[in-house]
Amino acid sequence: MTRDKKDLDFHTIYHGLHENIFSELHMPDSLHVATAGGLEWLSKVPTKVKEEGWNKGKAWIEGADQQVVRAYAEQAEEDLLNFLKYRKNEIKIGGSLFMMIGGRPSWSKNQLGDNDKDSSLKHPFTSYMDRALQLLVDQDVLDVKKRDGFNIRVYLRSTEEVKAAIDRCGGFQIEKMVNLKIADNMNATPMTWIADPSLYGKKRAELAEDAAGQFITDRFGADMKNKLFERYAEVAEADTTLLDKPCFFHMIAVSVTRI
Repeated sequence: MTRDKKDLDFHTIYHGLHENIFSELHMPDSLHVATAGGLEWLSKVPTKVKEEGWNKGKAWIEGADQQVVRAYAEQAEEDLLNFLKYRKNEIKIGGSLFMMIGGRPSWSKNQLGDNDKDSSLKHPFTSYMDRALQLLVDQDVLDVKKRDGFNIRVYLRSTEEVKAAIDRCGGFQIEKMVNLKIADNMNATPMTWIADPSLYGKKRAELAEDAAGQFITDRFGADMKNKLFERYAEVAEADTTLLDKPCFFHMIAVSVTRI
């Protein structure tokens, strides 16, 4: 969306896939309202994970070793604190910041809930993604070292982690924070997927591409991205055990006032 200077002085939208939101973007005290989405996307893959080659064979951190999850949690804490510090400087006293952040249940140690195996398996970044990448490796389309060095830089926070960052930053008062459990939009038509597994595979691949397609294009290029989601659709289509299983995800909605 294109905005002129006058509009930017009133209202700005941030999105987490763009690394520059974790830095200064506007003049001090220049905004009345700001909204932010996608803050589950980190500014970078944690240095330890990248340099030590942790998490090989996995695209994301669900089910990863605890050292990998801790590294992501530390990076997420640093990123959210930086985001809030810069927004604190840009938003006028009495102004508002609204955030939508990919989350997880407060009691959950895992990214997708400790007791929801179906949601974990059907999440765009988990088993289907790993198996699609492995197919590319097995078919000599993707180098194994490139696959092993690939990590989706997303961390799903708890409400406690979000509150801790806001408190640590200071300068904001929490008006409302809720953890929303949201149904996957494919839950409503299970009989359609049972009748047509091929369509199910294509739709799950589309959801995954919507979530991470640009990130994967930036990492591997458009051609490899297309090949990956073709394999993704094949993997999802073949997994008939999950066709009619509902899955859910969590979003944390936060409203704060600059004080």
